[in-house]
Amino acid sequence: IYMSSATKDIFQAITLDGIKFMSENLFTDISKTEWKKRIKSNHASFSGAITTITAQNPFDLIPGEFVITPYHAGHVIGALGYLFDVVKLNKTVLFTGDFTLRNLKSVNGANFLDINKVDTIICEGTNLSKLNIRSLDSYKTFADKLSATINRGGRVVIPAFSVGKAQEIVALLIGIRGPQGREYNIKIDGLAKRITEIYSNYSQTLSNFEFSNSDNADIIVSSSGRMKEKTAIEHHLKSIFSDNKSLLIKGSFFDEEYSGWASNYQLNAVKDIQYGGQRYSINCEIYDFKIPLHAELFEIENLINHLNPSTVLFVHTLSSEEHNIVPSLKEETAIKWPRNFQSVRLVE
Repeated sequence: IYMSSATKDIFQAITLDGIKFMSENLFTDISKTEWKKRIKSNHASFSGAITTITAQNPFDLIPGEFVITPYHAGHVIGALGYLFDVVKLNKTVLFTGDFTLRNLKSVNGANFLDINKVDTIICEGTNLSKLNIRSLDSYKTFADKLSATINRGGRVVIPAFSVGKAQEIVALLIGIRGPQGREYNIKIDGLAKRITEIYSNYSQTLSNFEFSNSDNADIIVSSSGRMKEKTAIEHHLKSIFSDNKSLLIKGSFFDEEYSGWASNYQLNAVKDIQYGGQRYSINCEIYDFKIPLHAELFEIENLINHLNPSTVLFVHTLSSEEHNIVPSLKEETAIKWPRNFQSVRLVE
């Protein structure tokens, strides 16, 4: 199993968090202590099978036949794309994984443009249909919302996916000054806190900022837990639901990060909810602020046109998005939209 050191750190944090959750919430025929011991033993064995790799340091998967060169992929700390060199066929395949060419607040962009040419690209297409995702105006609106909320004595709660989105939001917040130019007090909660600690070892943006431990901080950034009950976000949501001075920012891009009442983007239309065994009136302000961590359409176009592949396979997207990308590519570029579990020949 090959991965970057940052990915290994994040993997271990996520799995140990899962072990903790399961040991506290699942019941088996054996004691919780014994069950937890077995899971930790399996986790240690799996971790021992990991080989850490670094970007642009090639290694032979099959000596003399199959060489792999990792490249920074942007997106999240530690993410790598892979250039596969099939030596005997003199063919190359780039697997991007999730990526961004542009620099994010929390991580630098991919360095795929250091590659001169490839024969095939396996490319993510998450945002093929989403044009002009983020504008400077929306960042200004975001900052203005924070300032107005703090000025009127309210607090801000931002549920976010624990890996990537939470850290991008925090990095954005660090660069924003509140009333009278002061820094906001920011608390990070849930698994997002541990992942941010890992990020701080690799990201200069997050390495020197002092976070708050108080639930009364100006801004709470917490693992979303799909906005479910009995997760880290629950008591933070309960503290602001009925407060007309406070602000709930939905920092998701996809509905599936939330569930139940929170999956409705028209959340402002909801007047009251049943949550955590109690009924709450929704008086807080709600603002939907999307944080794109995937390549936008222009980045995908730039990558393909730079690397000039004969074939592009799009994954994590739909063939119905073809009309968005085809006009910008060369006529001789073959585009494929493989279905799940469909076999595809990458090189001839």
